[in-house]
Amino acid sequence: MLVNHDWMPTQMRHHPQVQELSDQLQQLEQDLSRKRQAGDEQGFRITYCQISSVQQRLLTLLSQH
Repeated sequence: MLVNHDWMPTQMRHHPQVQELSDQLQQLEQDLSRKRQAGDEQGFRITYCQISSVQQRLLTLLSQH
């Protein structure tokens, strides 16, 4: 897993948007792992970029609180 979800303050974990992004991130991480195992290099790169994008949105959201 690329992201340790335990670093978030407890109150932020229950914020609906944070929870949604966190769930999305976990799903993308699973996809990334599957694509790596399947040798899907292009799919891996696309998913990796999606993970970066979701992480950025999550960090932005957290910094606003």
